[in-house]
Amino acid sequence: MRARPDGRRRAPLEKAMIFDPARIEQELSEIMVRNSPTEARASLLNLVVFSTADSKPQADAMLDAVLGKRAARVIHITGSDTPESDVTVSARCYLDHSNRSVCLQEVVISNGRDGIGAAVSSWAPLLIRDIPVYVVWLDTISGERDLLPKTVDLADTLVFDSEWTLRIEQDPRRLFARLADLSHNNVALCDIAWHRVLPLCAVTADCFDNPQLQQQVESIAAVELDGAPPQFAALYLGWFASRLHLLAAEDSAPDSSAPLIQWNLSAAENRRVRLSHSAARPIEDGMQVNIRFSGAADLQIRALSGGCAEVEDDTESSTCVLPQPSDGEILLKEIDGMRHDHIYAETVRRIDTFM
Repeated sequence: MRARPDGRRRAPLEKAMIFDPARIEQELSEIMVRNSPTEARASLLNLVVFSTADSKPQADAMLDAVLGKRAARVIHITGSDTPESDVTVSARCYLDHSNRSVCLQEVVISNGRDGIGAAVSSWAPLLIRDIPVYVVWLDTISGERDLLPKTVDLADTLVFDSEWTLRIEQDPRRLFARLADLSHNNVALCDIAWHRVLPLCAVTADCFDNPQLQQQVESIAAVELDGAPPQFAALYLGWFASRLHLLAAEDSAPDSSAPLIQWNLSAAENRRVRLSHSAARPIEDGMQVNIRFSGAADLQIRALSGGCAEVEDDTESSTCVLPQPSDGEILLKEIDGMRHDHIYAETVRRIDTFM
């Protein structure tokens, strides 16, 4: 027996009716009437969340960020070791500035060993028609399961965290091959790990607004990142490679077995550029970028705790803001501005060519 949102107990739905859309819709309507004291705003989006036991806390934190800010139908599929799948429904409502209820309608499916809960045919009928479908995928990306491709077919936007995936799958070559493949789909991609990297990319790009540094772009000999997690480093250095149009050198294949990145790539006129990562550690523990030029002083960017960065070259030093958005903030931003990120697509495709 599970408790209703009002505290009363109710019998679980029968297995034969576990994914009966009509019954689930009726139960949601009843809960909405009880929990919403005023007129409720219509749901603006479907939010389908896949999580494992390890990633469920991250998924819950992202959903908490949406609570009270966007009206949505949430279908949260969680992994379970129980023999059979099960489903519960609830709703959480908060009043907005116009005294209307902003509600998250939640259908939580516990996907048991029978696999029924995660099957697309089970949860797809619960989607509200004619509004966007956002899929938050906090599960393996490059495994043998065929669940992700079928899910992507129904999604307008796919939200995932490649840093979390890399920790689980531990095969960066396979991961980037899968990400490059996904980038060719019509679905918009939102990689949480990429959004953690973007502030450092922005600070780096701003440095080259300096006319003197603009003239030195073609003399970049090395980009070294000290600190940051491996996936952060791969995306940052891959972004650099895509912006400089670097290619794998024919006589110097990257060592994909190395624990950290050591890429020796080829630029125009067969000029070599070395991209490397050392001393992997969490973002909050700080990191430093050294951009080395042939015949000129280095450019250093030091990311400090507290959300700021120090930039130093041979003529001056400065401090700038280096924000680190939360996962929930990233999700809200994506909901409000769904778009295809072409720079991300170019980055993962470029990395895939020399991984």
